[in-house]
Amino acid sequence: MAEVSAEIIVEVSAEMDEATSNSQNRVPPKPWFARDARYRGQFLAELVCCWVQRWGYTSDQVLEYMYPPRPRLGYDLSRRGLLKRHKRPTGVSVKDGIHVYSLTDAGYEIAEDILSSEILRIEHSASPAWSIMQHLLDCQRISIALLMRAEKSGWRTEPESRAVYPAKAKIVPDIVDIENGHWIEYDKTPKENKRLDYWTQLLSRRINQQPDPLQKQRGCDNFAIRKITVVVRKDDQVDRYRRYFDREYAGFLYRDPDTRLIKENRDKPNVVIRDAFADRVHVTTLRDLLLDCRTGQRTEYYGPPDAPSFS
Repeated sequence: MAEVSAEIIVEVSAEMDEATSNSQNRVPPKPWFARDARYRGQFLAELVCCWVQRWGYTSDQVLEYMYPPRPRLGYDLSRRGLLKRHKRPTGVSVKDGIHVYSLTDAGYEIAEDILSSEILRIEHSASPAWSIMQHLLDCQRISIALLMRAEKSGWRTEPESRAVYPAKAKIVPDIVDIENGHWIEYDKTPKENKRLDYWTQLLSRRINQQPDPLQKQRGCDNFAIRKITVVVRKDDQVDRYRRYFDREYAGFLYRDPDTRLIKENRDKPNVVIRDAFADRVHVTTLRDLLLDCRTGQRTEYYGPPDAPSFS
């Protein structure tokens, strides 16, 4: 996990140093971890505030995965008045413990002062959506792993995508690296056969579609998809998903607007699948994608100094 926190910390550091270069307590030539304890604490607080502003909610386990030396970071920031704790209701299944965190007004002000102007400003719900909370937290782990591998740069979170897509959008990425055309989909619960068939067709049509000026105005994904990563929970689903991407053609499917059922339209030409995806698709399990947060040499803990900017 050494490298994981490194990438995220150095990414935020670039913008924080620029935003605070006139501060007497900030010395840009020094790395953040080489400065005094007060600065390090403030740096981590600002880092977490930026992270939570982009995702809406996070957990102690996600923050520990990001930065292992501070396993109580979320709790400490809640005591400082920057994060608000939400207790999991009885009967709700969330593996990340009994609490999640959102920003307080004070935490939001910190994030707003630091985040790039290119980062979408969204208003998150005041109360957690517990039914999808584990999916959201797992997506954060995926983002951390991809940031560590330098596989994302100009990226957008799931809540940010939900905010810019129309409510009736047929397909929305869980995580997307717009700059590099990387579409990431996380299926915590496997799609049943017909829905998986329909979803692969939607992706195929999305790859082949022409740029839409209206979409661009709305801030939607008017970019070329060059890579697709599909993350599933179990090993047996990897081969199953790969088979659907490897079909040559598929009968045209659509969702009936009245019944919401997926149906086949035999009057439409078959949808090209295999050639559309070519070598773009990588299917893996969540376990294989995530890196062990407690491995790695401490000498490499803080990562390279030239990590991409947090935008």
